[in-house]
Amino acid sequence: MALSSTEAEYLGLCDASKKYLWTSSLLKEFHIEQKIVFLTDNQGCLLLTKNFGFHKRNKHICIQYHFVQDLVQENQLTVPFCLP
Repeated sequence: MALSSTEAEYLGLCDASKKYLWTSSLLKEFHIEQKIVFLTDNQGCLLLTKNFGFHKRNKHICIQYHFVQDLVQENQLTVPFCLP
C-alpha cells in the first residue's frame, strides 16, 4: 500500500516499465524497435526517477522499485513532466 500519491505513481511507473521491457524484448524478436515515453504529472515521482541519491522521505520504498532510476540513468526510459 502506498503512503503518498508520489509513492503510488512511482510504484505504478515501476510496474509499467517492467511490462514495457518484457514487451520490448518480445518485439525485438520480430525485428520491431520501439521507444516509449512514460508521462507523469507528479513532480515528486519525476524527481525520484531523476535523483539517484538517498532521501529521508522515501527510504521506506523497496529497492525493487528503484529499478526505474536505473532505466532512466541508462537512457532506456524517458519520463517527462506533463500537465494534468
